[in-house]
Amino acid sequence: MACCGKGPGYASPMDAMKNGPREEIVYIPCIIPPQTENPRPDYLATVNVDPKSENYSKVVEPSEMRDKAGLTVPHSTHCLASGEIMISCMGDSDGNNKGGFVVLDGETFEMKGKWERGEEAEFGYDYWYQPYFNIMVSTGWAAPKTFKQGFNPADVEKGLYGNSLYFWDWKNRQLKQTLPLGSDGLIPLEIRFMHDPEKAIGFVGCALSSTIKMFSQKEVSYHSFVQSSGSKVIKQSMEVFLSEKI
Repeated sequence: MACCGKGPGYASPMDAMKNGPREEIVYIPCIIPPQTENPRPDYLATVNVDPKSENYSKVVEPSEMRDKAGLTVPHSTHCLASGEIMISCMGDSDGNNKGGFVVLDGETFEMKGKWERGEEAEFGYDYWYQPYFNIMVSTGWAAPKTFKQGFNPADVEKGLYGNSLYFWDWKNRQLKQTLPLGSDGLIPLEIRFMHDPEKAIGFVGCALSSTIKMFSQKEVSYHSFVQSSGSKVIKQSMEVFLSEKI
């Protein structure tokens, strides 16, 4: 959106609706209320709303994701350089924790199957990739059947919530390292690398611990927001799986 009606974009959402091009694709998270005791898992509906397209009104059904990848409860969606669409998932068909990824054809939205080769991460949630260093990093929330019941602090003590980062070999699509974040890194959620592709540095927000962790090739540090007036910075020496520049 343009600021104050100037620059690229539109002055407001209404301006975009009136003067912008028609939307061709919409993504709709479909959450099944736990109180309904419906065995059907949550799913992400990808809908083609371009009436000129041969696939107009096509929806990627959850059964496709379950049958072709053994995964459910999709979360983060990113476009790949190949033109494909990759989506992180948080569980299996029974609601257990399973941090895997599915790939869709970018033109037809056909479910192509799993992205990873080999084992999945213990938990799933968000992910970000940095091809320059042949790396992808993902985070983990909890098993769907855990968080659907509402948050219970006792579940954290039982190890039912995530507190690790998962480092993947981007080219080979394999999990290479699980990095525990400790008691100050509980429930790591959104994760990003720096925008500069030559910087092997990233950040992750740990929701329950109220911390922001920074990771790089040789070190992990975090900012702990313990007071509204400031923060403390603690550094830990850890080897993080990151390839040399490609």
